[in-house]
Amino acid sequence: MSASPISALRDAHLAAIAGLGRFKTVEKHHGKFTVDDLKRMGGSAPALKVGFQGRASGGMRSDRRLRLGADFVAVIVCRAGNRDQGDDEALDLSVDVAGSVAALSPGAAGISDCGLAEAVEIDAIDADDAALGRLVIVAVTWRHGFTAGTSIYAAAPDTPVVGPRVTTTINDQPYDKEAEA
Repeated sequence: MSASPISALRDAHLAAIAGLGRFKTVEKHHGKFTVDDLKRMGGSAPALKVGFQGRASGGMRSDRRLRLGADFVAVIVCRAGNRDQGDDEALDLSVDVAGSVAALSPGAAGISDCGLAEAVEIDAIDADDAALGRLVIVAVTWRHGFTAGTSIYAAAPDTPVVGPRVTTTINDQPYDKEAEA
């Protein structure tokens, strides 16, 4: 049985991100992230998992060709001796991941967010959860759309390319930085 085009695309992103050589582990993830998932990732930090957020979507274009799309999330977990050090490493890694996504499929992948994992579907997690210790959790989310019958890496004119934009909070103060690609 062959993989779906969306799963093949996720696997291509995993391979490209692993090729950066910046992570100890790079894996795919299924379902919502749990505190236990994040703690396991912290054991081999810096670690990254790529999964889907929500469901894949589809629709018919005016030329009667099927348009497919999926929202992806790359969750990065870093450990640090102090909070600022972990934030710096995690944000640097998130910008590298966003660059890898854009390089793999220029024009097709719209980076929607790059920053602390507040928008990611993480099951039963509290930002102050003591079980997470000194872990810094960052996410890069993007939407990738393509037209059936074309290369999944081809530019898609109806998918906007944004950012990447890095947003986070350091020492309880807002921090907003346009990432340099």
